[in-house]
Amino acid sequence: MSARKIRRRKSNVLAYFLLFAALALGIVIVLEYLDHRNGKPTFLLSRVLGRPHGGKAVDAGKPKDSFHHKLMRLMDSRDPNYSLVQDSRGRYHVKWKLGDEKRKKVVDELEKLAKVHGRHWKIEEVQHLNGEHLYLYSIHSDAGEASHLMLITTGAPAPEAAPLPDSGKPIKGRLAVIIDDIGFNELGSLELKRLGVPVTAAVIPHAPYAYDEARQLHMYGIEQIIHLPMQAANRNLEPDPDQFVLKGADLTTIRRLIHRSRTLVPYARGINNHMGSLTTGDPQTMSRVLSVLKEEGLFFVDSRTSVSTVAYSMARKMNVAATQRDVFLEDINNDQVTYHYARSQVIKGAKLARSRGYAVAIGHPYPTTLKAIRDAVNEVRGMGVHFVPVSRLLEK
Repeated sequence: MSARKIRRRKSNVLAYFLLFAALALGIVIVLEYLDHRNGKPTFLLSRVLGRPHGGKAVDAGKPKDSFHHKLMRLMDSRDPNYSLVQDSRGRYHVKWKLGDEKRKKVVDELEKLAKVHGRHWKIEEVQHLNGEHLYLYSIHSDAGEASHLMLITTGAPAPEAAPLPDSGKPIKGRLAVIIDDIGFNELGSLELKRLGVPVTAAVIPHAPYAYDEARQLHMYGIEQIIHLPMQAANRNLEPDPDQFVLKGADLTTIRRLIHRSRTLVPYARGINNHMGSLTTGDPQTMSRVLSVLKEEGLFFVDSRTSVSTVAYSMARKMNVAATQRDVFLEDINNDQVTYHYARSQVIKGAKLARSRGYAVAIGHPYPTTLKAIRDAVNEVRGMGVHFVPVSRLLEK
């Protein structure tokens, strides 16, 4: 074989090798791009773009986005064992496993950081799967676009209180406990579930977690009502007319407020008033409120935040299903937000229920109040009094 033929054969082999290598590289690049576009970790592009190829974010110099830079610094300082990828739309996806107590503290810090930078922090979903809690959060810019999606998982939660057996004694009374101000804490619904007895959750419609908590309460089978803000007599308070029923509000305004509240608390069966010492004392305004409730098929609970309230008596006259508060579990004005005070008030409500046949108590989701309710359950049942949702105590 001549030297020329040998060189030609070697050239062909080299050409075929280079062609095969180029084809293989092209396939790898295409596959890498498809993974990158779908937000999956990549090997080559992560090095070219300075992103992780699986695991914690790498430092590719100071990011242009100062919020993202501070967010990463905060996360690194709290627990660096998270994974971070960026999808083709520029959104960051974070997956992080934390203990439940640490999660609460970290989420508070992240939410404050987002607020300082004009971002909006929102909980999108809460799931319970295989003994873990999964929390999906999003961080949005003013333009409404999500810049970060954060999945935080925690270990198995503390065991929930099992419903206690009935005492076997004949029923001598029924006690309804309403817990106001649900929606300011993302786990209020879970705390109510752990009470192990029927209660009614009063959700403030414009609270940051109102809609999410309403969904969770519905999943847990806990009765819920709208804790509708109404104008107080205190002139130092300036109520937002888009959230509060003001004294003298017309029918159209009241109907709009209640309709909007129902979209935020869609499973509500009734309404009670948040504050409202001025509004509930005005017959004309309350007549309009109650007429809308009658249209909507909702009941009313008079929280009795003022001795001058006419709400309950007017509801009876207008044939709107209603009841009223008998006992407050806390005395906020006199700084009585203690375990012992709340427990004594639960027992006070139970004694009233035993003597009269029913009673309505209202409290708030303070740890001391919730513990007081849990600890009083056996004593209340021992008196022959049963816990019931407030809808069981309505009158017309």
